[in-house]
Parts: sequence; structure tokens; C-alpha cells
Amino acid sequence: MEDKRRRARVQGAWAGPAKSQAIAQPAPTAENHLQQRPGQTWMNKEHRLSDRQFVFKEPQEVVRRAPEPQVIDKEGVYEISLSPTGVSRVCLYPGFVDLKEADSVFEQLCQDVPWKQRTGIREDVTYQQPRLTAWYGELPYTYSRITLEPNPHWHPVLLMLKNQIEENTGHTFNSLLCNLYRNEKDSVDWHSDDEPSLGRCPIIASLSFGATRMFEMRKKPPPEENGDYTYVDRVKLPLAHGTLLLMEGATQADWQMFTLPQKDSGTPTTSPGSVSTQGLHSNHGDGLERECSGKPDQKPLKLYGVGDPTAMFSSDSTYLSSRGSIIKWFWDSAEEGYRTYHMDEYDEDENPSGIINLGTSENKLCFDLLSRRLSQSDMLRVEPSLLQYPDWRGHLFLREEVARFLSFYCRSPAPLKPENVVVLNGCASLFSALATVLCEVGEAFLIPAPYYGAITQHVYLYGNVRLVCVYLDSEVTGLETRPFQLTVEKLEMALEGANSEGVKVKGLILINPQNPLGDVYSPGELQEYLKFAKRHELHVMVDEVYMLSVFEESVGYHSVLSLERLPDPQRTHVMWATSKDFGMSGLRFGTLYTENQDVATAVSSLCRYHGLSGLVQYQMAQLLRDRDWINQVYLPENHARLKAAHTYVSEELRALGIPFVSRGAGFFIWVDLRKYLPAATFEEEMLLWRRLLDNKVLLSFGQAFGCKEPGWFRLVFSDKTHRLRLGV
Repeated sequence: MEDKRRRARVQGAWAGPAKSQAIAQPAPTAENHLQQRPGQTWMNKEHRLSDRQFVFKEPQEVVRRAPEPQVIDKEGVYEISLSPTGVSRVCLYPGFVDLKEADSVFEQLCQDVPWKQRTGIREDVTYQQPRLTAWYGELPYTYSRITLEPNPHWHPVLLMLKNQIEENTGHTFNSLLCNLYRNEKDSVDWHSDDEPSLGRCPIIASLSFGATRMFEMRKKPPPEENGDYTYVDRVKLPLAHGTLLLMEGATQADWQMFTLPQKDSGTPTTSPGSVSTQGLHSNHGDGLERECSGKPDQKPLKLYGVGDPTAMFSSDSTYLSSRGSIIKWFWDSAEEGYRTYHMDEYDEDENPSGIINLGTSENKLCFDLLSRRLSQSDMLRVEPSLLQYPDWRGHLFLREEVARFLSFYCRSPAPLKPENVVVLNGCASLFSALATVLCEVGEAFLIPAPYYGAITQHVYLYGNVRLVCVYLDSEVTGLETRPFQLTVEKLEMALEGANSEGVKVKGLILINPQNPLGDVYSPGELQEYLKFAKRHELHVMVDEVYMLSVFEESVGYHSVLSLERLPDPQRTHVMWATSKDFGMSGLRFGTLYTENQDVATAVSSLCRYHGLSGLVQYQMAQLLRDRDWINQVYLPENHARLKAAHTYVSEELRALGIPFVSRGAGFFIWVDLRKYLPAATFEEEMLLWRRLLDNKVLLSFGQAFGCKEPGWFRLVFSDKTHRLRLGV
């Protein structure tokens, strides 16, 4: 600030005669003093000063003056700046809605829109937003650490205005934020609608009703100004009743916006807007405003979502702590289908009209192979060491066998080391333990979505860690080669978005093969994801629980442990279990491989709560070392049965005209039932799921996997043919 004052100051000095030329003035006598009139002494002093001259000196520095704002108040298209980002353009259309219709619209929206004052967070301090808002759109919208839940139920007047704007602008809009400013005290601070979820260069349309608002814009300063907006370009646009403002190009990247109502008006203002499904824009003024953002001629785009597992939480127990109530709520809310199935489970003899479970990812095809192997005499051994407390990392004989097993089946370039192995009771416990030891409370992991939804609970219940979904699209665009493809660009945008909301991301979760998509990442893709994580110092947890369940020969599977060199081995942690590849989800055996001894030790400490009995550890070691049985009996037969079941279900779906995604790995097909939804909402998806359950078929619905597009379901095919036939 001192520097600004110094630069703007006019430099000059008062000048007078040299001291050698000064004229002595006689001291006044008492008589003279008495004869002076009041004020005469000052007049004489002024008279003496008048002999001096003001000499102007040229300033040493260039005086900077803030430019006068450009006022735009006529209809037209105006290019307000050009930068490397692109052209910033505003389009002003006064009287877009005629006066009589605007009056009616304003009155209806003030009365009918479900206005709500929301709580914001700034620098970890909560405050009441000085305005009322309402959101319309198929997807949630997050800005300033506030998430507005999906609301597909548009008011008819809003739909009419949306269609009118689309017809006149040629752009397609599908989301809307309404802001109501009740008086001149309601406001919103300087801002840009540049959230990553809006995509690059979103279009913002704002339609205003009520009292005239002065919409102000200021250009973002260059880096050398260090955030000083004193000398930037500014634009002012008066937005009168019924005026449409369209902001295009690089406007959100290069400019900030701010608006105030005219204080001499007693009428509120309103401003509706429309653009593609990405976010919205806020203004402030005395009245109502609605704005939406997006890209022209494009379907809704949502790039990331910060999870809040307890957003819908409610407690009905007086006996539990708040933590216990949340844990109970997870069980109550997430296990409905599973509990219903167990109360009415299909059995061809005992309950032939029961529920067919095509929702739980279990391999039910190889019980005969497993039961014969696990019943052999070498599996039965009891000795004192197996009945005593073990090393919490797992017995050394088991960790040595796990290291040899993973070295062989993951094709590691060098033998893996037993000291980097920790064993415990399943991957669910592994996710929970890793989240607890790697993250502080409230921090997050990135995870591509759709994803195995139970991970939400795994990382939250103990560690209070959240997930930031990296949303994948069913449509192939740009350089993508397949639906729901994960790219580094999507990871970068999700990370940037989470950071902008004040969420600290500590790691990335990868499932390979992916659940529910069945995607298998190539070595090149794995390297790209790991390098992204290294750039941002993120841990990477790689879940390879389906690595031996790739049944299509044309699909080449590559473990992350097969890479010649890991970009950041101290932050790369690999997990595997027998629950999927060996059809033993009830046995509960899982293992972690990490070169980070701090992480291994911390997870081992938690194994006292998640450990395996000595007898089970012995059985697992025996099974994993029997390479002949695994390679010659189990894996070939298991792959053949998985492929046959997959082929049967795929052909049935094609015959029914049902699209699906399947890659030849895992136990599931990602089925597209969107055409059976009367409306593309998650409410309709849930209704369809319940209708299927009522008709004795249990599937898993897409919202449980964090899928952003309603209508996708996971269908598990790893079951006997007669049950598949009944279910399909």
C-alpha cells in the first residue's frame, strides 16, 4: 500500500529566497500590536508567505492511474479482451423478456422456487450466505465448499425460459442456479465461474428480473502485479428487468464478476441463466438471479465429486455415540438388498421362488474344485505355534509364500521380499488400515468412478477419510478409445477441483481389473497414473483382487508389480486377496505388499484387530505353494467356467437389446438399462432396482458405485447356468 501511495504522489516543493537575501523584519512595538485588528497578525503572515513560489518537479516515476471502466448498456456483442487463453466476449440483450411477461415471471419465481439460505465455509469459518439460492440440475453442484444436491424437478416457468434462451442463443443448457437478493445488503463477493467441474471456458447466461443491477467485471491481473487489481481493466453493464447477459470464451478464465442493485430502487431483482450442466454463477442485488454454465451443444459434464458419506445421515439411537450411530446408519442404508436376499434366498429344492442374487460379486462356479483341495490331508495341521500369538504381520512361513506367489503371478522383474508383506483378514480391512495410517481426518483419496462402492465405508468408518470421485463418461470423446476411460487429464482436473474446495487429497485408489467395468489397465496407462501421483506426492493403493480372474485370452493383464521401475515405490501399495480369484470370500485372507516399512509397520499394528488365525495362515500357505494344482487344475477350469457363463449372459443381453460394457475380466457385466427409466434420475433408477427385487432378481444399481449417469447396473454372471437362466 505504501508503495502505491508513493507511486501516485505528485512531487513538488515550496521555494523561497535564499537566506542571504532575507529581509529582516522589525519586531512590532506594543503600540503597533494593540492597533492591529483581529486576524491582522495572520494576514501579515500570509502576506509574507505570498513572496514564495511553488516550483513543480517532474516525478521520478511514471504516475499510474486506474483506467476508467468501460460502460456497456446497448444491445450487442462485445469482445472485452484478448489473451493467450482466448477471446473474452459478452453479449447484452436488454428486453429479452418483455415487461409484462417479466413482471409475471418475477412474481411466480419469488413465490414458487424453494429458496434456502445456505451455510458457507471461508478459511474454516462457517457463515450464513447473504442471499437465498436454489439449484436445478440432474447432478450435484459444488462451489465454495458448498454442495447442492441434484434437483431434476424444474419449475415450468424455468423450463420455458431455458427453452427460450436455447432457441435464441443456439446453446444447450441443462443446469441452473437461482439466487434471490432480498435487499441491498444481500451480495456475493468477486468471483469467477471457473470451477473445474464446469470445464474449460464455460458459457454463462444470466437473465435478470426486478430492479436494475449494475454488473461489474474486472480483469484478472498479470502475475507481476501479485494479485493487485488497482490498475486492471473494468467493465460495467446495467442489467435491467428482463435483460439477458451471455458470457462466452475466456471470460471466466480472465475476468471476475460482482454486482449490486441500485440503492434507489425499491424493487427486487432476479436473474435466470442457462448453460450446459456444469455449474453456475452468482450475482448479487436486490432481488432474484439465476445463472447456469456449461459448453454449447454438449451433454451434462461432471468431472469430479467430493464425497460426503454422511450427507443423508440421521440417527435414531440414544444408546450409541455419534460415531456408533454413523456406523449403524451405514449398515442400515447400504445393506437393504443383501438383507432382503438372505431372508428369501433362492434354493432349487427348498425355496424355488426365492431371490436370484446377481448383485454380489462372488465366484460360485468352482466350489467342487476348492472343496476337494481344501479337504486333503496336507491342509490339516495343528501345532503349538499355530495356536499362539503370531507376528502381527503374519507368520513368516506365510509371508515367504505370499512373496513367492506374487513374484510368479505378478511377473515381478525381481523376487519380491517377505519383509514387505503384511497379511490380514481381507481387502476391506486393508483399505481401512491404509486410510487410517496414511490420512488425517477429513482428507481424501481420488478414485475413478464408477467404483466398488463399499470402499466408501472401508476408508470412512475408522479413518474418517473421504473419496473424491473422478467421474468417467459412457460416451467416447476426444482421444479416448473406450467408454468410461480413465485419463491423466481427468485425474488432474479432479485433484484441482478438490484442492479448490479445500479438500486435501493424499492418495489415488486404482482397481485393476476394475470393478464394475472389468477394465484392465495397460503398462503404459499404469505408468502414466503412477507418474501423475508422484508429481503430486500422492500415495497409490492398487487393488488387484481380480488379477487371476482375467478369462479372455486376448486380454493381457499386467500387475503394477510387473513394471520394471515404479516411479515412487515408497508411495505405491499393492493389495490382493483370495476372496475373488479363489472363490473364498468367506475365508477372509488378504495381503499388502509395500516397500515402505513405516506403512507396513503401522498396518501391522492394526493387524492385532484384523489378523488371521494360525490354522488359516497354514492353510493359505499350503494352497499358495501348490503351483501344480493352481496352474493345471484350478485356473484353467475356473477361466473356462467364467468364460462360458459370461458368454451365456452376454448373448441373452444382446437378444434382449440391452447394451452393456464388459472387458473379459472379473465376474460382472456393466449393463445399460437407461432406456427403461421414464426419466434420467437416480430416483427412477432406484425404482427400477426395487421392481427387479420385487420380481426376485437382485442387481447392484449404478449410484451405489458412484456412477454419475442414472440407469447403469452391475450384473454378476459367476454363477450356475440354471440360476443365470432364471435371473436373466
